[in-house]
Formats: sequence, structure tokens, C-alpha cells
Amino acid sequence: MVVEKSRTKSLKFLRAFFPIQLLFGHVKYNLFSLIFWFLLFEITSDKFGYAFGIPFLFYSPEYQGETSAISFLLLGFAIGGFTIAFHTFSYIKLGKKYPFIISVSKPFITFCLNNSLIPLVFVIYFMVKFTLFQVREEFATVWDLIVYNFSFLFGFAFFLLISFFYFFPNNKKILIIEEQDLEDKPLSQFLRRKINWNEYFVYKKDRTFIYMQTLKTWKASRSLQSFDKKTLDYVFKITKKRSFIFEIVTISSFILIGIFREHPFLDLPAGMSVIMLLTIVMMIVSALTTWLYYWTYPVIIFVLILMNFLSQYTSLFQYKNYAYGMSYEKGDLKKYELTHIQKNSDSQIHFNQSRRSFLKSMNAWKVNTGEKKPKLIILLTSGGGSRSALWTFTVLQHLDSTFNNEIFKHTQMITGASGGMVGAAFYRSLVLKELIQNEKTFHVSSTNS
Repeated sequence: MVVEKSRTKSLKFLRAFFPIQLLFGHVKYNLFSLIFWFLLFEITSDKFGYAFGIPFLFYSPEYQGETSAISFLLLGFAIGGFTIAFHTFSYIKLGKKYPFIISVSKPFITFCLNNSLIPLVFVIYFMVKFTLFQVREEFATVWDLIVYNFSFLFGFAFFLLISFFYFFPNNKKILIIEEQDLEDKPLSQFLRRKINWNEYFVYKKDRTFIYMQTLKTWKASRSLQSFDKKTLDYVFKITKKRSFIFEIVTISSFILIGIFREHPFLDLPAGMSVIMLLTIVMMIVSALTTWLYYWTYPVIIFVLILMNFLSQYTSLFQYKNYAYGMSYEKGDLKKYELTHIQKNSDSQIHFNQSRRSFLKSMNAWKVNTGEKKPKLIILLTSGGGSRSALWTFTVLQHLDSTFNNEIFKHTQMITGASGGMVGAAFYRSLVLKELIQNEKTFHVSSTNS
């Protein structure tokens, strides 16, 4: 009997515990925002983009060419912006599902406090991950770790404070209407209340929730039956409008930063750029939801289809990036379509030409080594931005010096991704420049002799 009562109280508490109910609400009504958090968890757990070095952009962010307290502060600031974007989007999607939130003095801030379980888990998890990386890979000192963690938390908290001050005004209209009902029910009174077993499984908009009012205070929500529905809707709309304005300002700021990114001061860490992109996408969808409601996703799909059509048949939404050394004259252009590529790949003539070209390249490589059976070296580089570029360049430089500059003589192919390819290409260009210089010197000395 005692066990049954204990289970009943636990079930009652979990059903009323607002942070847990918000998690269920996200799964049911707000999967779009959960996808973004899932992506961030995948990146920081080395399961997404590891081959391209994407997690390293978060573990060791660089600003002005070095990993510093400022780079971690900027990354924390960006994640703080993403967190607020998550809260505003969630508030718009879930606010009316839990109408009691409108009756508190600071509805948006109260909602954010109770909606912070996922962001809190991510921040703790990410701090552990980048701390371990800095210790194992970057050999950071204890002082460096303290500075990095503090800077990250400061940047994260700074954006939250800016946002909360914006959403700080009280809902005075509700407080005047129901001033006599401002005293919330204590938790003990709520837990003693008798409830039939079937009420645990019946959804009620006016049911009681246990929510976090402040970091130290938990309270049970009061009934909304005595509140005027028009007043509640008015307060909700006011908060939504403030959220919309905040989102537009934040989106505009991030876009301006991107436009002037060439300025050294705005050369932000790559990890911060990724977070800003996710934030912009979420805030745009949130802003559209404020005005379009259920038409949001159909409109987004229609716009994407329209943009695809315009980019295909007009010059709009087209950004042309030309590869150096290639001719883009009309007479030199080749069709780059799937059917054309398939036709060329199945052509026996092209296959034989490619085979002869490759054999010619291999024979030239063999002659260059001066050996009958030379060792073949294929270089594979990893991504990771400037850090990977520097690491690849240093390793190749060390290998070449150790083996008496014979490494590149035996190298037949260099492949890889991102920063690693930049470092390898830079070192190869230096080797090529040295070879050309030696040939010129040899030609001049032969002519003089």
C-alpha cells in the first residue's frame, strides 16, 4: 500500500513537473528545433563531420589566427544566441499549449528557465569535451583551461542577459486583474490533493504544473478559470511580437557580420559561423511562425521550390565561382549534366584516353624517381581549418627533411579535405618552386660553361 502511494505521488509529480512536460511537448509539437540540438550533439561527440575536422572547429576555435579566451568567448556568445533562438521558437510553438505561463509576472523568462534542460545538458557536455581535447591534443595548462571555460560561460551568459533584459517587463495588466490570486499554491498542498487515477491520462489545459519561478523557487501554477481569455491572448500576442522584433534584430546583426566578414575584426571562428547559421535558420522559421502559423512550412516549401526554379531558368540566386586556370569561354564549355557524364563515363574512347594519360603520368613519375621499382606514396590529409593546414604542412616538411627531400619524389597523388589540402598544396607549391629554381640555376651554369 505504501509502495502504491509512493508510485502515485511520483506519477503525479512527473505529470505536473513542467520541465519534463516541455520535453514531451518538444517531441510532440516541436521536432524541428530538436533536430538542431541533435546535430550539435552529433558534432561535439565526433559522430558528424569528424573526417572533415568539423568538431575541431568547436573544440579549439580560432580568432585572429590563435585559440584564445576571446575565441571561446565568441563561441559561447554564439551558442547563447542559438539558445535564445531555441527558447523563442519553443515559446511560439508551445506557449499556448501551457496557458498558465501567461499568468506569471515574467512569462517568457519563466518559460526559458523551465525550457533550459536541453541547453544546460549541451553546455556541460560541450565544456567537458573541449576541456578534454585541450588537455590531450593542445597540452593546455590548468590556467588556460580555467580561462577558456570562464570565457565560454561569460560569452554564453552575456547573450542570455541581453535577451532577458529585453523580455524583462512584467505583465502588469494581469497582475491588476487578479491581484488577489497572486499567491501560488505551495507544492505540499498540490501533492496532498486527491486525484482520481484516470486523471493522470487526461489532457487538461487548466491542470496544475510545478514550475521554476527563479533558480531557487519552485511553485505550483494557479487556475486560469478566473482569468479573462481575451486578456491572456493579448499578453501572449504582446510577448510574441517582442520575440519577433528581437529575432529580426538578431538575424540582421548576424547577416551584417557575415557581409563584413572580410574585416579582420569580424574574422570570427568557424565554429561560431556554424552556430550563427543554425541560429538564423531557426529564427527565420520562428519569425514566420509568428505571422503564418500553420501555413509556415507550406510557404517555406513553396519559396524553396520557387528559388530552385528561378536559379535554374534565370540569373537570380546564382553565385558563380570560377576555378583558376580554366577557360569559361562558350566554345570551351562542356555540358555538366548527369546524362552527359554517364555517356562520357561509358565511352570506350574516353576510357582508353584516360588510361593512356594515367599510364603516361605513372611512367613520368617512375622515371623521375630514378629507380627500377620505386616506392609509391599517396598522401591523404584530414580537414580541420587552419589548424589542420599547419599540422599537415609541418608533418610534410619534417618528413621531407628527414628523408633527404625524397618524399615528394616518390609521391604520386595528394588527396584529402579542407584545411589539410591547403597545407599540402602550399608545401607542394614550395617544392615545385624550388625545383624550377634549381632547373634555372642548372641551365644558367651549363650555358656559362
